[in-house]
Amino acid sequence: MTAYNIKHVISPAAQQVMRLLGGSDAIRLVGGCVRNALLDLPVTDHDMATVHTPDEVVEILSAHGVKTLPTGIEHGTITAVIDGQNIEITTLRIDSNEDGRHADVTFTNNWLDDARRRDFTMNTLLADGDGNIYDPLGCGVDDLQARRVRFVGNPPERIREDALRILRFFRFYAYYGVGEADQGALKACSDLSDMVDGLSRERITQEFLKILAAPNAAAILRLMRGCQILNPLMPLTHWDDLEKVVARQINQGAEDVMARLYTLGAKEEALDRWLALSNKQKQRLTAFAKVKEMTLQDSQEIKEAMYHHGRDAALQVYLMQAAQVQPTDIDMMQTWDIPRFPLTGADLMKEGFTQGKALGQELKAREAQWIKNGFQ
Repeated sequence: MTAYNIKHVISPAAQQVMRLLGGSDAIRLVGGCVRNALLDLPVTDHDMATVHTPDEVVEILSAHGVKTLPTGIEHGTITAVIDGQNIEITTLRIDSNEDGRHADVTFTNNWLDDARRRDFTMNTLLADGDGNIYDPLGCGVDDLQARRVRFVGNPPERIREDALRILRFFRFYAYYGVGEADQGALKACSDLSDMVDGLSRERITQEFLKILAAPNAAAILRLMRGCQILNPLMPLTHWDDLEKVVARQINQGAEDVMARLYTLGAKEEALDRWLALSNKQKQRLTAFAKVKEMTLQDSQEIKEAMYHHGRDAALQVYLMQAAQVQPTDIDMMQTWDIPRFPLTGADLMKEGFTQGKALGQELKAREAQWIKNGFQ
């Protein structure tokens, strides 16, 4: 872990926003940017917490020509757009009357109260414009340093406030955790697993695919299954396949979460019940299924798979089913210039064919022969 100062990662735009809104007593960086900076991981967002109300944030920034957007006004969040960077600024708050999805929001100027309503101790850390770290709970830095993913306060209470925290716990453990998972957190996730049913498919999809994209996805999903979470998406018979595919993807630099989802073996009804996949994602699953019907035992079959279903689908299915990955096959899949069939209907019409069913059949027959002849 880097030294306890993160000034080196604070963007000029973020520093300007913090100066305009009054310095360390009034506004601080919070959450992911602080956590990742301390772990020497990439920092992509500069989220901030402030004592100013949303109206005050808009008034102050607008007076200095900074564009603002009410992106999460019901939760006290304003987005500042400056130098092409979007910075979320959220008023310190206390949540009450939570039902697992929604809460009543009360603004406050107390940093400790705001920290107590957050999900995990490592996400409560703050930093001022000079990069100095603030640890309002007194345990966030220690937990982050030890890579302990712990709920703030009482795990069941945190989950009852927002059921999505069940899935977020496993995602954070996948990417930031080391050693055994916190037993109190696991018990709470297991005891309250039915609350996941109340979440939207969109929220479940976002978190689940991030978990599935982790390098240790199979181990994390096993842990989730032990807690009775999203079991229909995780058949017991496919763990070895998933581990093999993940390892091969990482080795080839070809990580692909949709290929992992396909490998997991979830049935279509389970996917529709739990996940809200885009049409593009569904089409990729269909392409994998079509390539899976081919054996991919020689270069000709691999080329046919790439020609009909795309380079990516062929590569991923090859990584799924090859008895042993051959470097020559990988090189060919990555470099072969997929050809286009050189004949068109217009060419056949020059030979005397007329538009209609016969022309289409002849074109398909010649394409099939062309492919059989090694695309010659």
